[in-house]
Amino acid sequence: ASVQAMGLARSSMSDMVRSSGVSRRTFYKVFGSKDDLLKALIDRRVDHVAGFLGGLAASDMATADKVHAVLRAIQAVTSFVTPEMLRDLHAAHPEVWEHLDRRRTAVIRLWKDILVEGQRRGEIRQGVDPDFFVQLITVIAQNMLNPTWIGEHDVPLGKAIGQVVEILLYGALERGDRRGPRARSSREVKP
Repeated sequence: ASVQAMGLARSSMSDMVRSSGVSRRTFYKVFGSKDDLLKALIDRRVDHVAGFLGGLAASDMATADKVHAVLRAIQAVTSFVTPEMLRDLHAAHPEVWEHLDRRRTAVIRLWKDILVEGQRRGEIRQGVDPDFFVQLITVIAQNMLNPTWIGEHDVPLGKAIGQVVEILLYGALERGDRRGPRARSSREVKP
């Protein structure tokens, strides 16, 4: 059975060796512990997203297209992550969780390049502070996109990330209601 099917807590190193298809000796030579394996898996996924983000930032795609491409990439690399896996990782592997949090924070910082380029091209409002935006996403990731919240709401990680970015970039109001109270006449605003 795979780690995904059994969960991290119930998967032994023997289970992981068996599902890897390589010899036990080779496996232990590369990964001395379950934590080493988990960190390597995290690094592989995060490096993929970071490389993708770096390439997007330098591309001539429209900012909105870049954002949607990033969301698709993040959803693809997190598609196998279940709420149970996050809980197991957080509870049983605190060093790996800290590693994941550091890597996640570093990737979030790459959003700044996309925002700055979007502002330069007139596709992101100049009043949006890229550093503040990046810090906001970081705080949300640390305090909301965590095992407790994900588990309580039983939402896939990729979907939760997509919702956060969607709300931050496009707001919660329908297009026609984005005018704000100052743009409406006093007759329209009722206490």
